[in-house]
Amino acid sequence: YLFFGSNYISAMQVNIVLIAMLSFFVYQLTKYLNHNDELSALMAVIIANTLPLSHTYARMLRVEYAMAVFMLIWIFYLIQSEELTNKRCVRLLGIWLGLGLLTKSIFPMYIFGAVAFVLFRIVRSRDVSKIKIVVKHLITIGVIGFIIASTWYLFNLKPMFTYATQISFGKPSHWYGVGDGSFFSSCYLYVKNILYECISLFYGILFVLCSIVLFVKKKNILKGKAVMVCSMAVSTFFLLISTNKSIQFSLPVMMLCAILLAIMLSEILRKWGFLVLSIPLLVFLISPFSNRAMSENIFRPPHITFQASP
Repeated sequence: YLFFGSNYISAMQVNIVLIAMLSFFVYQLTKYLNHNDELSALMAVIIANTLPLSHTYARMLRVEYAMAVFMLIWIFYLIQSEELTNKRCVRLLGIWLGLGLLTKSIFPMYIFGAVAFVLFRIVRSRDVSKIKIVVKHLITIGVIGFIIASTWYLFNLKPMFTYATQISFGKPSHWYGVGDGSFFSSCYLYVKNILYECISLFYGILFVLCSIVLFVKKKNILKGKAVMVCSMAVSTFFLLISTNKSIQFSLPVMMLCAILLAIMLSEILRKWGFLVLSIPLLVFLISPFSNRAMSENIFRPPHITFQASP
């Protein structure tokens, strides 16, 4: 805004940087989790950028996209921190925590599972000296995050807390609910919306097929990826129990799903996996010139509705 003026075009220029950041950290995180395998890392970048929800929000002014990027960065440095003992990573975690909170107050929900798993391993080790260091580093992360986030939260804490509570579980949350109001009905329709509008039918079927093939071959690709899996599981749990079933909050989880799918695909097909991924690439390349390509059920774009002002 300072250099280019306070307008919508200036705000959208931020997305160019965010797309590059998302691609870079998806690549780095996948490569690190999958034994420095560059093939799976490249596949993850393609999948993450061609998921309907990601592709759409990267071209809109939506803070959920930035939140998804910051969540990926946070998990990357958490894994790099050697169980919260690396001072440099600890400081970076504090910075990205603060920036994540400035996008959405629910940012901690996406990293809670990952942190809980790391802390569980540290406590289970019963290494008192290590536990003391980790406690000190957790305080450091909290202080740095608080200082950065307080630039907005100190002046807006009460209305923010009221709005966040109401939009998640209060009366306004029902405006964003789905189904007939029952828990199981809303969860079923929510998952259906996620499949069609966030993941796409193509990637959904591909995910199921890869899971079945790996199960039959008795290959465990989740080994060494517990931090990412815990983050996905806990975030998904919170999203399901919330009355608010708006699909945009699933975007950070979808980024982790993209990484997992890329790892599975590379394990099964190796370089031939790129042939499979050429289908979504072609669809999204021609979509700017043909609305029909995006309107088909296999790659349905997210239904964008009016969002209430916070």
